[in-house]
Amino acid sequence: MTWQKEMKRKCIITILILFSVSFAYADEASEALSDKTPEEVTKSTRNLIQSGLNQQDTIEVTRAMLQNQFNVQQILDAHTVLMQAHQQEITPEPIISKAYEGMSKHVAADNIVRAMNKVRSRYAFAHQQAQKLTPRRGHLNEIQQTMAASLSAGLESFGLETIVKELQARFQELNTNQQIALAMETFKATRDIARL
Repeated sequence: MTWQKEMKRKCIITILILFSVSFAYADEASEALSDKTPEEVTKSTRNLIQSGLNQQDTIEVTRAMLQNQFNVQQILDAHTVLMQAHQQEITPEPIISKAYEGMSKHVAADNIVRAMNKVRSRYAFAHQQAQKLTPRRGHLNEIQQTMAASLSAGLESFGLETIVKELQARFQELNTNQQIALAMETFKATRDIARL
């Protein structure tokens, strides 16, 4: 019976810790945003932070949206894009950068949200293609970034897929370091050519 009491005690402590972490996030999101912030926006911000997005980045981009007169639905849509990116293991930085770029140019909020989603889609596709070339996380991110830049510069998705297939065939003759170097140089050149 002693081990059961010990297990109960450990479970209760774990639950209390989890609740205290949740309340800490709740307080930080609430405190960091204005009292005039709609509850739905505060809750959505809290959810993003709890899911693992950087707290400071999440709060700052939300504040910027509020200051730039985004309505509640537009902010929630932007948060959805960020959450989808997080779930797809895509870094949120380029998406957040696109939001700031649009706000600095006084682009309409709906268009900013669409642009954020377009960046997310581009990075999701690049991530999917990069996974075909390497399982290594560090190399994967580097190749993904270069692929996304190529797509942004004007390379069509079918062109990227064709290049990936060619690289996969070529990889059979190379060691891992040579594979990564070839992939990086190929996509840097592709990006530069697409910009012309």
